[in-house]
Amino acid sequence: MPLARERVLYSFKAGSDGGSPQGTLSGGRSGVLFRLYGTTTFGGGTGCFGGCGTVFKLTERSDAYIESVLYRFIGGTDGQGPGSGVIADASGALYGTTEYGGDSAGDGIVFKLTPQGPKYVESVLYRFKGGMDGKSPLAGLTIDPAGNLYGATLIGGGSPACGSGRSGVNGCGVLFELRRSGSTYTERILHRFQSGSDGATPGSPPIFVGRDMYGTAATGGGNPSCGGAPINRGCGTVYKLTRGVRGGWTFKAIYAFTGTPRDAANPFAGLIAEKGGVLYGVG
Repeated sequence: MPLARERVLYSFKAGSDGGSPQGTLSGGRSGVLFRLYGTTTFGGGTGCFGGCGTVFKLTERSDAYIESVLYRFIGGTDGQGPGSGVIADASGALYGTTEYGGDSAGDGIVFKLTPQGPKYVESVLYRFKGGMDGKSPLAGLTIDPAGNLYGATLIGGGSPACGSGRSGVNGCGVLFELRRSGSTYTERILHRFQSGSDGATPGSPPIFVGRDMYGTAATGGGNPSCGGAPINRGCGTVYKLTRGVRGGWTFKAIYAFTGTPRDAANPFAGLIAEKGGVLYGVG
């Protein structure tokens, strides 16, 4: 079988167009045009050394793709450093996270970009506060049919197992829900990781499989083969969130990686599922 051929759609210049795209692309065909949406962690040209990051669109035109910068972060209350991609709702609005920015502490945000004619207007849906609340939402988001958003923060949550910072305990990360009521979003913590058998430092959002959600934690799980201090060692886990009849969620770790040659370790990326519930991921 011949090898696949690569085609470069766009080369970033690390200026006003953005630089260092790290997140997953999203998008698809709209009429006769094919559009891709993504983020860059740096670039954009304002507010931060090297730029605070961008949200961009690539539009297919004949044999070329044209980049349009939809939003340039300025590193203040609007956020800084989107490290994951964006998702869209049925109206075409885009949702994502930035790892930093939001307030003076810079613990990260969840944002929405609403199309208004040819431009997009940013709304900050939630600013993380660190501590028990969560910090550094490096992972992207998942959206349900009601418009509620789900995601993870890399640290925060309050567990002493994952060290402390200048403002107190950072924690091992959290899973969160932003419940929508009109244009208002209210945060609810679904799980605070303890870096035991449950895992720690989730770097990707959970995915829906039926009514339940599944995801990965990059460390923790308890297996000593991946090193670390006795309280937070481990090669990572796969978890399940089960929805209760009253809308609550129950957390359960369903697999702990061993780091052996026939297994995997540190699943920083998320999961995909096929019909029947079989899960796929990398570590």
